[in-house]
Amino acid sequence: MVRILRLSAKGILFTCASILFLEVILRIAAFGWYHSEYYLFYGFHNWVGRVGINPWSTFGGEYYKFPPRYILRGANGQGEETATINSHGFRGPDFETVKPTGIFRVICLGESSTFGYHDRDDETYPFLLGRLFAQEKLPVEVDNAGFPYYNTGSILNLFQNEILKYEPDLITLYAGFNDTGWPLRIGRLGRVTLWFESHSITYLLLRQQMGSLAFQAELKVIETLIPQKLPRAELNKDSELIVHRYAENVRTIVRIAKSHGVRTILIKQPITAHDRNYVSLSYEQEYRNVRDKFERGETLSYIDIFILRQHRLMEELETIAQEEKLPLVDNIRIVDQDRRRLTSWVHLTGEANLRLAEALEPVIKPYVLQSQASATRGLLRPSTVGATSTLK
Repeated sequence: MVRILRLSAKGILFTCASILFLEVILRIAAFGWYHSEYYLFYGFHNWVGRVGINPWSTFGGEYYKFPPRYILRGANGQGEETATINSHGFRGPDFETVKPTGIFRVICLGESSTFGYHDRDDETYPFLLGRLFAQEKLPVEVDNAGFPYYNTGSILNLFQNEILKYEPDLITLYAGFNDTGWPLRIGRLGRVTLWFESHSITYLLLRQQMGSLAFQAELKVIETLIPQKLPRAELNKDSELIVHRYAENVRTIVRIAKSHGVRTILIKQPITAHDRNYVSLSYEQEYRNVRDKFERGETLSYIDIFILRQHRLMEELETIAQEEKLPLVDNIRIVDQDRRRLTSWVHLTGEANLRLAEALEPVIKPYVLQSQASATRGLLRPSTVGATSTLK
């Protein structure tokens, strides 16, 4: 018996040592291939004094940022496009921590569709929005504070803890998709699995090389450990709890923004199952198809459930916009004009980002002009007082 235990212990140690050796070799090889610390310290950035990248931590409403000043190359989900990270850990051009005098600062909050999955640095809607204002020669700075895997809980925490110190004049909020899949509870085994996914370079590289096959396998594991396919009554209950959590987070963001004199613009987010008919169907038609399946008692796929929940979230977003008297930009309508503007379930093409930026620009511009007018009145008032006192 003792001999068997010793052999088992040796086998376990050998296996662990082999896995560790493979992890080290693959990290070095990936770093050499991609020239990016993303791979060298994947899952352990905080060990070397960098902000930890742990996407799955967002399930608890936490937030992460990218290490400052490096190029994200070939990262999971980004494909071949690179992403330039500035000194603040955000994507896009660098900006001053202290807002320069006379600048109207817009900060775009959101998920990977704001960050710009699959898009070049000059194809994200925050970048294109900034370029539109530059063409008009208006002193507007637009910063991209979108992050992959973020949900409204993560966005809220980022907004409270970091974004406010940059003194934004206006924020945009484009989120919902990740909230639909953000589970209400995760078991111990599920947490272990998520930790492995977010720390193992072996898993990451296999996932990138195997593409959709690896993604489907991952979905099966997640569906087993973090079940979403619940009985009808429980699914309805869970969905309403998710809607409530989403609404509370959005309302809190709006309330905090108002208390700091920051304007807020909300954006409706489209999603799709991206099946064979997605181009010929509108957002509402696709939703009705899924709803009919649900009413007939048919088994829904993971993304079917997302579609049902996302529709409810967008209804709630409309309600919040009406009650808080906030501008609401309907990107669902924009994408419905050409559904090929979606590159995945939720991500946008460069052309789609341009259309969204073009829709946001006229909504934001009146606030910019109002701010300029207020600044001008503020400058004139002291000079007038000074002139009067001199005459006396």
